Amino acid sequence: MGCSKAQLPIQYLGIPLGANMRKASSWQSIIEKVQARLQTWKSSCLSRAGRLVLIKSVLNSLPLYYLSLFKVPKKVANDIVRLQRKFLWCGSKEGRYMPLVNWEMVMKQKSKGGLGVGDIVSKNAALLFKWWWRFASEEGALWKAVIQAIHNEKAGLLPATKQPTTPGPWQTIRKLLSDQGPISMDFLKQLRVEVGNGEKTNFWEDPWMQEGIIQNLFPDLYNVSRQQHTVIARMGWFEGQEWRWVLAWKRELSHEELQQVAVLQRRLQQYKVIQNKEDKIWWGTEKCYTVKAMQQQMSRGDSCDSIVCKAWMNLAPPKVEFFMWLALLGKLNTKEVLWRKGILQEDQLNCPFCSAQMETMDHILMACSVSWAVWTLIATDMHQNISMPVTFRQHFEGWITRKWRHTTMKKFWQSTFFATAWSIWIMRNEVIFQQKVVDIGAMYNLIKWRITFWSRAWMDKSPYSEEELVRHFADVPILLQ
Repeated sequence: MGCSKAQLPIQYLGIPLGANMRKASSWQSIIEKVQARLQTWKSSCLSRAGRLVLIKSVLNSLPLYYLSLFKVPKKVANDIVRLQRKFLWCGSKEGRYMPLVNWEMVMKQKSKGGLGVGDIVSKNAALLFKWWWRFASEEGALWKAVIQAIHNEKAGLLPATKQPTTPGPWQTIRKLLSDQGPISMDFLKQLRVEVGNGEKTNFWEDPWMQEGIIQNLFPDLYNVSRQQHTVIARMGWFEGQEWRWVLAWKRELSHEELQQVAVLQRRLQQYKVIQNKEDKIWWGTEKCYTVKAMQQQMSRGDSCDSIVCKAWMNLAPPKVEFFMWLALLGKLNTKEVLWRKGILQEDQLNCPFCSAQMETMDHILMACSVSWAVWTLIATDMHQNISMPVTFRQHFEGWITRKWRHTTMKKFWQSTFFATAWSIWIMRNEVIFQQKVVDIGAMYNLIKWRITFWSRAWMDKSPYSEEELVRHFADVPILLQ
């Protein structure tokens, strides 16, 4: 035939055939793809917000095909996270770097105070649980028939978790619930089986009872049952229109086991088998499993910083919102922070604006006489009175929660906070690294230009140009009504 011989493992449709995917070496091609992609990007030209976009849209997507079929080894997950973390905080540069925020916070959703990068292990589990849902909902599918034939799957809505099977990806998928860990519990909490005629639902193994899986609730009874792997329809019969549960055992039960049977029987009386109605399976409030919904379910236990969440208001460029996120977390590299990290000496900590106090984040962005003069000018032009709070976080919260009659004016007011804080920080860097002289008037004028330019991204069509808004900045509250 002229065909060439090949040896396993081989690549077929992007998937390695014959490889042991529990070994980290089988995932080396994915690691190399991520590294190769990083080397092609000009990370030195990207802000951290730009790197974050690339991490979420590209680096997180490269291993997605593998993650949807195989359980990722712990070493591989750690290697991918290490590459992502290094790229976010220092780009493609070699050598040591200092992460400003721990990765657990970075992985959290933005609504929880993080950056929304996501946990690769949780995403892997959410993708694999998709096969559980497809197995239950895709009746008559060819792939399901093949799986049932190869792995000896019994009749039932869900795969058996503890039944012996052929080694491979399906064996790993079947065992997802057997560890009883927090991820599998999150899946089960949202899973509901509505029993109809009971022809597809396993009595012991499937989560059809509200209290939980019967096998887990009564493990001793399961071990002595003669009806293991039996569907509900074979666990009793109808007497007229009434369903009677019938439980059979391998031996005579002990006194303790009889007490457990009595408890089980009382619970079973709440459930009835309905003739001429098929069993149904639901997941979540939408009654349909999605990977996104599963990831949201897994993140519900995360703590939420309601102040930090408001850094992402889409009122300023992404790099400015990223800066505000760091500031609200107290993670900016001020002189005080660098001193605590052992980088600066104690005699190098003076504020670059006033030279009177140590440069802390609260001082440089708010409490310094120069900085507060800028805040006061902006508020006065907007016809608002402000007083200095104790911390920058309090300043942010008080500013953005101020009441306005019109939504557009409220957004304009909120955007002034981002523009002012960002401009103060940029001026601080220019004074330190370029030896520039502080010019409050020039800074104030630049803030007004930034606010008006940024407003074009979120404001409805305005009859006024940027030049007109800057020139008549004090009249903005009237113009935008």
